[in-house]
Amino acid sequence: MRQIASSGAFLIPVLFQDCDVPPLLNHRRFADFRESYEAGLEELLEVFGRDAKAAELAGKNLVHPWPDLEVSDQEFIYLHSTRFDKFFRMNCALEWTADHTIDYITLTLSLPRKREITELGLRWSFSYGLVFGDHFVPLHKILEDAGIVVGSTVQISISGSYEDLYKNEIGRMWEPGKMYEMTSMMMREMELKKKIEERGKLTGERLRQIANSCFAHV
Repeated sequence: MRQIASSGAFLIPVLFQDCDVPPLLNHRRFADFRESYEAGLEELLEVFGRDAKAAELAGKNLVHPWPDLEVSDQEFIYLHSTRFDKFFRMNCALEWTADHTIDYITLTLSLPRKREITELGLRWSFSYGLVFGDHFVPLHKILEDAGIVVGSTVQISISGSYEDLYKNEIGRMWEPGKMYEMTSMMMREMELKKKIEERGKLTGERLRQIANSCFAHV
């Protein structure tokens, strides 16, 4: 199951005769071919047709399977973010609260809360929210109570702020009341200023690109 999840493949079991469904699969939706081939095929086409329609409405070319196969896919939403260019069909339970859903998403996708980019001297902090329609879902609101149903498209909003570690260190260097070893301090200050110059200007667009790079693994 883990190998399937990590490969990016959809898993839709096909049932063509009565049997004891293995425990690893008994929580998954399946296409039922027991009555007829046509009925089973119609179920499969309905699933992929819904995916295609959701992707089209969101302006995406592809729906990605959710990497966690251990959560039942009987209920699901479509999930995306402007930070990473993937449109997921995410397994969930509509009785979850927004804050539980956010915790589950960040854990499953390994989304960072903090990320230090040492080569640029920056430390990023990220916060998350769920947006349905044009509104944020309150953290303690149950998804279903917020109007979210199976197949709804939800955005995970990711806000980032950064600390400039180089400039912060320079600012703390000459605080009153400290004892200094002048030569080493002056050399360190020169080193930091050189790093700031080599780093270049932190324009709004560049900062956006740096923040987005923290999600390149998704």
